[in-house]
Amino acid sequence: VIESVSVAGRQTRIAWEVTAHDAPERWAMVARIPQRGEAAFEFRLARNGRGTLCECEIAYDGVNRLVDILYVRPRVAAEAKRSLVRLKQALEPAPGKRRAK
Repeated sequence: VIESVSVAGRQTRIAWEVTAHDAPERWAMVARIPQRGEAAFEFRLARNGRGTLCECEIAYDGVNRLVDILYVRPRVAAEAKRSLVRLKQALEPAPGKRRAK
């Protein structure tokens, strides 16, 4: 799958390859990021009371360690948080509305 994404605040197009899929608990994917290197994501889902706990592990190369700590990781974390808010909005009904069965 080719996707246009923001990676640490920069727009780019990347091709994702699914490397593991154990629905619905786990999936993993890898991509080459132009002029950066490789990125790998692994997502794990688990029931947590009435909700779902989502854990994400991200590994990537091509970034200086200091730049990674001070700039890249905080931006990636903020982008992930915004993505989870959008996912939650897409999956849950609006207040006062019931989900169709």
